[in-house]
Amino acid sequence: MKTISFINLKGGVGKTTIVTNAAFALANFWGARVLVIDNDKQGNASLFFSSGGPPKATLTDLLLDGAGVQDCIQVTRYNPEWFITRRRNQRQKVHFHDARIDLIGADMGLMDANLSILADSDKRQDDILRNALAKVNDTYDICLIDNPPDINISVLNALTASDEVIIISTPDAYSVQGIYEMANLIKNEVSHFNPKLCFSGVLFNKCAKTQSSTSYMREIEQKYPVFPQKIRLTRDKTDESTRLRQSIYEFSPQCGFAIDLGNFLEYYMEGQTK
Repeated sequence: MKTISFINLKGGVGKTTIVTNAAFALANFWGARVLVIDNDKQGNASLFFSSGGPPKATLTDLLLDGAGVQDCIQVTRYNPEWFITRRRNQRQKVHFHDARIDLIGADMGLMDANLSILADSDKRQDDILRNALAKVNDTYDICLIDNPPDINISVLNALTASDEVIIISTPDAYSVQGIYEMANLIKNEVSHFNPKLCFSGVLFNKCAKTQSSTSYMREIEQKYPVFPQKIRLTRDKTDESTRLRQSIYEFSPQCGFAIDLGNFLEYYMEGQTK
């Protein structure tokens, strides 16, 4: 299982929207078994994927109380049977029998968990999540972690558990400043906790064709790896699909966001096979 953290210290850059829709695309178009981890106390990714079933243990329980990872994994509505039925209804070839999206959800308890874990100085604090995920390493193909705009012990756990980190940013002053700060955090993480962590690059989101946007992107391209794909600003489509709890590929598959995210994922997945 490859584990990827999506992150920026600036909020509002579209991390959750990218993670939830990337999870759908990877399962639906690549047939991947996807685990999504919501590492944000606001729980927006959890709300998007919630199946409405009985509540399960959350990331808080895993980090704070030592809950087993299997006790925390929720089956979302995007399960193998859902994908098979979808293809039958669309008269597509029925395959990808293992494609699925499962979830480890989050809640406001993450705030208390971060404080409590920091207060416990008797054990190593950064590798709780990595040790837990090792038990499901063969169950999933890819794990996507939606991180908050923060630096705390749950974020350090996410980075220690990850193989790669992708910074999501919008091309504006505050978000670009978040790139510099996050790049320093990643460098520190590699030095002290996870020497195998790879900074894959910056993915620019909500891009408009303005001189200031272009200038900010060029500034970052001179200092850090940046993905060639840029995701254009199509707020009306993504806002409505989120409200309906549908992926963009169910709601508006031909909109700019869907096309640009698809191009990025195709570029990324091709790189994984080389």
